[in-house]
Amino acid sequence: MLISVMAIIYSTNLNAQNIVSPCGYSVSISYTLMAIAPSSNPCPWGYNYNVTFSYIVTIQGINTCWNGNVQIAPRVTCSSVQNDFWSLIFPAPSVGAPFSTATYTGTATTGSSPWFSSSNCATATPANMGCTGCSSNISAGPGLSTGYYSCSFATPLPIELVSFKGSCKDNVASFNWSTASESNNDYFTIERTQDAEEFLEIGTIDGANNSSESIDYSFIDNAPLKEMSYYRLKQTDLNGSFRYSDLVNVDCDSKTSEINIYPNPNSGSFNIEGAQLNSNFIVFNLLGNKIYNSKINSINTEVNIGNLSNGVYFIEISSKSETVTLKFNVVN
Repeated sequence: MLISVMAIIYSTNLNAQNIVSPCGYSVSISYTLMAIAPSSNPCPWGYNYNVTFSYIVTIQGINTCWNGNVQIAPRVTCSSVQNDFWSLIFPAPSVGAPFSTATYTGTATTGSSPWFSSSNCATATPANMGCTGCSSNISAGPGLSTGYYSCSFATPLPIELVSFKGSCKDNVASFNWSTASESNNDYFTIERTQDAEEFLEIGTIDGANNSSESIDYSFIDNAPLKEMSYYRLKQTDLNGSFRYSDLVNVDCDSKTSEINIYPNPNSGSFNIEGAQLNSNFIVFNLLGNKIYNSKINSINTEVNIGNLSNGVYFIEISSKSETVTLKFNVVN
């Protein structure tokens, strides 16, 4: 049985700035320090330096003012000295468009290059350089007040989780996940629930502690529940702190949904009955060409595809728990 596959992010950044425009949208800004970039190495008399950081900017809502861009100039303060990045530019929501959410991520390096008199350029880090100050200069944006907004840095995540996948075959639930990097990662705990409220620990897998390489993990649940259940990873650091992944659903019940198409044959107009809400469906011809696609919007979804030639067609209906392919005939 096909089970949902999702890539997940391990934690929500509680340090993000949230700037609200009176035009109806908001801008959430998060920075994570990564490294010091010295201008020279070795540096017996000191050096100019910049700071590399990653950013996550989320712009969501509606815009009732005018079309334009949001311009953000990050500032990093190290030992009371300011390091500036000149401008990150992202589009604000279009006037008249419905509520939307857009997230932008990337890495940037400041460009102001202040002088540092120490000779530690080979070992300089944001921590030992005293990089603790953070602000964002909003220089433009529909309805936004220009000026500097103070912030705090996000803490780097202990692991970079690339994917978390689950499937069930022959009444055995199998799980695979991959990390791109790990920092102080002690172990993973696999937890299972039926109601998404009470979780049961069903196994643990040791982490790699520290790694900058991709690592694959796997786990088997030999006694899964006989119905839809949900699994998550609990990642625990060496210092005992922990975080949870998003949920992955697994259904080890062998029976599939009773999905019907009627009438069949039809003229290109028919009903789909019994499919899960929000399932995707695609109609193919005998050559495998996709000719129509949409979503299941009710228990009994009406479909009207005009100008279909007589012949055999296939419809593939995909939900989080299964994919079903049915055949129908068009007779005009």
